[in-house]
Amino acid sequence: MAALGQQVVVGTGATLIFEVIDQATYETLSNPATNIFPAHEAGDSLPLLISIPSGSTVILGGSGVTTGTGCPVPGPTTINYNAVGSDSLYGIVGSSTVNVGLLALRQ
Repeated sequence: MAALGQQVVVGTGATLIFEVIDQATYETLSNPATNIFPAHEAGDSLPLLISIPSGSTVILGGSGVTTGTGCPVPGPTTINYNAVGSDSLYGIVGSSTVNVGLLALRQ
């Protein structure tokens, strides 16, 4: 088991925090982003930790998330998330940018 940690810069437009896709699709990507992960099996979960820094609020949701439609999460906080199958999470902030920490616990 290996862990992969990174920072995802979330801005004022819907920003992909992570995505899990099927192995066949993943293999067709010539240069996948580091926050896109292959699912080993359809029901296989990928444990993730998402860290929101102090003094920041990130609004979480789907690909069309807006400041009015998502779920606001104020920092400092760490979210435990088990991504299964074709799962993804997007974030947006009201102004400027926020560095959100992402730690994938198995790759």
